[in-house]
Amino acid sequence: MAQPYRVEGIGQVMQILQDIAPEHAKEARKKFKTDARPIVNAIRASFPEVALTRWHPPKQGAAPGVIERTGSKRLPAYRASDVRRKTNVSIQNKRMRGTGERVLFIRIRSSAAAVDALDMGGKASNSNFTRNMTAKHGKPSRFIWPTVEKYEPDIRKTILMAKESMERTINAQLRSRYSGSRYTRARTRATGL
Repeated sequence: MAQPYRVEGIGQVMQILQDIAPEHAKEARKKFKTDARPIVNAIRASFPEVALTRWHPPKQGAAPGVIERTGSKRLPAYRASDVRRKTNVSIQNKRMRGTGERVLFIRIRSSAAAVDALDMGGKASNSNFTRNMTAKHGKPSRFIWPTVEKYEPDIRKTILMAKESMERTINAQLRSRYSGSRYTRARTRATGL
């Protein structure tokens, strides 16, 4: 399983961009989401139509969102369309506890409860259900991490290019903001530039 990719200073750059040019920060967040869209689409496509033979939507009259499988175990209903629709990307710029450092999180999340069982089921237990999942789809993480690892070089390249672009935007904003100041005029006279 891949480790989270870290670009030094991207959180601080996003915060400075938010302070100096909020409209550019909003565009940067949108661009991160658009750049992550192929990864999300690949993850959505990797989810199977039928996860396991007896794991299907509930019959009418059953408890909402839950199905009865053979035995007493209850699972969230697996509907491929719901799982795909509820898998999305989110962007957050948070301050880390203790250090105060700004960190930009690009997360691919799913609000479908069945994704937890489908993707990571069997990591902490060894039931018949998880053995069947492992036999059919492989070890946990079955879908999300392998897809992210496949796209990792593209992710790294996109993040670095976005950071450089944001730094250029910040510098341009600062130059235009302070171009007519006394400091700039005095520096120009002193250096002859």
